[in-house]
Amino acid sequence: MRILLLCFTLAVSFSGLAQDKNYASYFTSLNFGDTFTQGELQVVFAELVTDSRCPKSVNCIRAGEAKIGVDIYMRGEFIETRELIFPAEGTVSEKNNLMFVTNDIRLMAVALAPYPNYPDQLSETDYIVEIKVN
Repeated sequence: MRILLLCFTLAVSFSGLAQDKNYASYFTSLNFGDTFTQGELQVVFAELVTDSRCPKSVNCIRAGEAKIGVDIYMRGEFIETRELIFPAEGTVSEKNNLMFVTNDIRLMAVALAPYPNYPDQLSETDYIVEIKVN
């Protein structure tokens, strides 16, 4: 009887631990100057800081990177500006691209488009950042 009670207690305890929050994940795009809204959170693609990624038509010594600024607002109140980094090789890191995280939402910038084909070809209004929301 004790063993059954112990097994039942352990089963209930472990099933409670296994129930993690289930978040729906999806991707969305944010054009330069536009706002992404999720509940009381707003993210504005506010600035193209720099784009030194080596254009496809050029041979470069260094691959370069692009940096953008996003403004974070909560309930209409400015929280901070985050600078996000996109290396030319396409790898992004949580350290450089995590925009916002709470118990309920996590925003991560995963890509910046378009990739330049020629030097000085793009204007800042051409840029789109892809965001993973979970």
